[in-house]
Amino acid sequence: MLINLSDVLTSEGKVQKTSVPLEMTSFKSRLGSFKILEKSPAAFIFSNVEANKAHIEGCVELKFDTKCDRCLDYAPTVLTLQFDRLVTS
Repeated sequence: MLINLSDVLTSEGKVQKTSVPLEMTSFKSRLGSFKILEKSPAAFIFSNVEANKAHIEGCVELKFDTKCDRCLDYAPTVLTLQFDRLVTS
């Protein structure tokens, strides 16, 4: 996923809203690999803060296929991720 931020970084007061489909099908960590059952598109808001600085906000919701620690049956787990960053070029 590539998003061009040149307009946001160079235009004072510029705000750009973008929704991007999530391409990943699983999540891997030290605990194992987890299949993603459902996913929402990643929604972003890019705002110019000052010359060559942008504020990035966004969120995405994922539903993983995880196992219960007690009974070891599969239990779907919903995870909402929120992004909030300041970037410079």
